[in-house]
Amino acid sequence: MDAATLKRIERLTLATRRRVDAQLAGEYRSAFRGQGMEFEEVRRYTPGDDVRAIDWNVTARSSDPYIKLFREERELVVWVVADGSGSMRFGTRSPAKAELAAHAAAVFTFTAIGSRDRVGLVTFGSGAGVQAVPPRRGRRHGMRVIRDVVADQAAAAPGGPAAGRGGSGGLAEALRRVSASAVHRSVVVVIGDFLDSGPGERAALKRLLSKHDVVPVVVADAAESALVDVGLLEVVDAETGRRGWLDTSSRRVRRRYAEAAAEAEARRVALFRGLRLTPLRLETGADPMPVIERYLRRREGAAR
Repeated sequence: MDAATLKRIERLTLATRRRVDAQLAGEYRSAFRGQGMEFEEVRRYTPGDDVRAIDWNVTARSSDPYIKLFREERELVVWVVADGSGSMRFGTRSPAKAELAAHAAAVFTFTAIGSRDRVGLVTFGSGAGVQAVPPRRGRRHGMRVIRDVVADQAAAAPGGPAAGRGGSGGLAEALRRVSASAVHRSVVVVIGDFLDSGPGERAALKRLLSKHDVVPVVVADAAESALVDVGLLEVVDAETGRRGWLDTSSRRVRRRYAEAAAEAEARRVALFRGLRLTPLRLETGADPMPVIERYLRRREGAAR
């Protein structure tokens, strides 16, 4: 990696780790449950205790009722699935989509690592295709995950190989890779713009949901939904590298653009609604930390 990329990773990880330790540790632990319950001890029954927890064997040997106490197995496996396709290089405000995605990946990675959970990574969409890093613990491993996310996005130059819908380098294949690798119940954080969400992506997400907890993180930019009148504008297709000119002063052009954007948003909304998923939406130009914190708090409240 070049010096600029390394410097970016250093700034990102230092800022994220400080704020994760200060803000998100409690919300993360409450929002995501462990793999199960482990027996801890028995104690004397007190009014208000759940009678279903009574240990009848111990109770039969004593003159008083006793209940079993269980402790949640906190360890989780967290998979970060990051979109490195050309469309993630877009952004009219800072941080742009790729930076925002890396920030979100860093937040979930370091929050999980700080809770002694294992973190794995799957990247897709760049010229490197689908790449996987097995789940491990530790700060050093967390740094590797963030480094690989940033490097994969940097490799997604316009005109590079595009990830076709449901193809071998796209989201559907990345999710299938997680399904095949995740043996135990996991939290799967899928970070991307979800602009290409068809039947293959839906089927792969549905399969994951049958066993795992899925958190879709939608990264978006305001200019993707509406064109601003700036006259004649040269544009580049981030996925194919095709160039062309767009007359943004034309009302007809702006209307057709808005209609196409609305259709894409409707497909994205239908995807999540059909699977009963609540996406975490991050917008370029805004600090993602308060948004992530609110999302985790809502999850915590819904789990109670």
